[in-house]
Amino acid sequence: MKKILLMTIAFSALVFASCSKESGKEAEGDVTQLTVRLAGVLPETRMTGTAGQTGQLKLNDGQIYIVNAAGSVLQSVVLDVAAATGAGQAIATPVPSDSRVYILGNVPKTVNTGSLTTLDQIKSTAVLISASDQNDYTKAALANASGDAVPLTVSGTTATVMVEISPLYSRMELNRVVGDSSIVSFRVTGVFVDSYYSSFTLGGGSAGVIWTQSQKNDFTGNIGDTGAWNSTGTPPNTVAVPATGQVWAYHIAAADLPRFIVRVENIVYNDRSGTQHTMSGVYYVTVTGYTGAAPTKFERGKIYQIQSVQIRALANSGGPANISTQPNPTNVTTTVQTKVIDWVATPLTPKT
Repeated sequence: MKKILLMTIAFSALVFASCSKESGKEAEGDVTQLTVRLAGVLPETRMTGTAGQTGQLKLNDGQIYIVNAAGSVLQSVVLDVAAATGAGQAIATPVPSDSRVYILGNVPKTVNTGSLTTLDQIKSTAVLISASDQNDYTKAALANASGDAVPLTVSGTTATVMVEISPLYSRMELNRVVGDSSIVSFRVTGVFVDSYYSSFTLGGGSAGVIWTQSQKNDFTGNIGDTGAWNSTGTPPNTVAVPATGQVWAYHIAAADLPRFIVRVENIVYNDRSGTQHTMSGVYYVTVTGYTGAAPTKFERGKIYQIQSVQIRALANSGGPANISTQPNPTNVTTTVQTKVIDWVATPLTPKT
């Protein structure tokens, strides 16, 4: 991942040791003062209702964990965002010079930060992915990008530590649903995620059970959206989007490949003779694979963008008909092109 402002956040700490050694060698004993500084980060502001939608990753809160060589938490300190993004946040209690630092940012409210006593416990803590996690991608839950605590580098009476943090999960986006050249109009009534883990961990992994929609028409409990998004345009350029400047977008635990299921209704199409037909009932387009970047799994801190999912009522040069009366049909294949980018801000905002 590129080390840029909008994808990772750099933490630098200046540490003063209680005894001095020659430059470049690790100091013995305890570090008597630790000052943590954050660079390239905007603290959250609640002065307006549009905070977090301006295109930059926001840091609202955080927790600093100082652990010893065995992985036990020596200190758990609330991150003072204002101080850390300014002159620096001082941690006066001495720590061993072989300490390491693990930092959580935008800590999920369900996490009891004071109950975490070891690094392994921190990293394995599972957080259920809920609707509230989808609201704003600029406030993603964050932690050490390396997945591990970072040791102090001691030189004389000063020690420094650089920690880069990145989002703890993946993000998948769908820009639009389009009709092929035969489609006159349609309505999208749902966009759902299928085949995903129910939780992410504070170490950047996945936990819980895999949600599998199977062929059920009931999407209760799914990550996804319901609504009524009518197509605009005329063949071959019929398209439905959530709203101008928006995308369907969801945070997903980094793991094996999830996919979209798109629910459509009121499909109107022209047959090969030019006769117009209206398809009554509900139909589904299930994404079964990816081309382009063709990931084998989703990685934390990455955005997986699907530019479009196409509706085909009839077989054509784009492929066979791909709509079905149930999700995950056994005889219909829909492959979409994906683009993978580092977690950077874009002018699009999620529809949740």
